[in-house]
Amino acid sequence: MQAAADNLEVSLEVVYGNNNPNIVLEEGTRVINRKIKPDYLLMVNDIASTPILMKLVHQHGQKTFLFNAAIEEGVYDPFKSKNENSSSWLVSLIPDDEQAGYQLAKVLVTQAREKGLHGKNEKINIIGVNGKHHSLVPERRERGLTRFVNENDDIRLQHVVSAYWGKERAEEIVKNCK
Repeated sequence: MQAAADNLEVSLEVVYGNNNPNIVLEEGTRVINRKIKPDYLLMVNDIASTPILMKLVHQHGQKTFLFNAAIEEGVYDPFKSKNENSSSWLVSLIPDDEQAGYQLAKVLVTQAREKGLHGKNEKINIIGVNGKHHSLVPERRERGLTRFVNENDDIRLQHVVSAYWGKERAEEIVKNCK
């Protein structure tokens, strides 16, 4: 994101919430209550904190762009406006997480088939690893995985587990891969 901002000659400040709704609320409230506010907020949707922050954003008239995580239908309807100049919520950019889960399963299973990675039961046995609980993303990606598994008789989904992928953990894993 910083590279894109630099390319567009836009100043960008990144504030981390570390996948913790309390920190997200605290940091978001701090930014919203500044004397000199940013022109726009770009926020990742979070089930626990974003609806609360959106109320504050709306009260302060702060223009907001939500991205990267699905929301339940209607959650942000109170912040929509027919008059584009009075709306605090500008737009959301949300990937098709169900299709992403489906496509990832398809690619990985295709590779397993090519390598002959079948278990004793003659099936490709897989375990799904999902993300954080504070968004609809894991649920939708798992739905895509399940749909792919149900369409293929040679696959057995043994279990789906949740994994914590905070900033520190991701940096640790990347550092250990070098």
